[in-house]
Amino acid sequence: MIEEEYDFIHSFIVLQHIPVKRGEVIIRQSINKLSPGGIAALYMPFSRKVSWIRKAVNFIRVHTCPLHMMANLWQGRPWYEPPMQMNRYNMNSVLQIVYECGISDVIIELMTEGGNTRVYLLVQNPV
Repeated sequence: MIEEEYDFIHSFIVLQHIPVKRGEVIIRQSINKLSPGGIAALYMPFSRKVSWIRKAVNFIRVHTCPLHMMANLWQGRPWYEPPMQMNRYNMNSVLQIVYECGISDVIIELMTEGGNTRVYLLVQNPV
């Protein structure tokens, strides 16, 4: 286990590819490694607003191997490339983790792109 503390921790387009439960553990461990006055900048998706048709297509693609393989080839990817995880985090859970780590100063920046709403969470460990 790493014993050092860090002045700055930055995670950009990483957490979305990690299962949420594991990601929440990583968030907690990262914040707990902040030095006094240290800052963490964490970027993660938390909402997706798309049609039920798009949701159904994504579900079928992820759960139907031959269909996924054909879609890979159609998109110019190797046929064997696995589907990429795109997990969304519950902001109530994330903010509870931040609070339990002793941090109450939080800046949240919201961004929306292609039906996805993402958050840039900036936290500072008290001095």
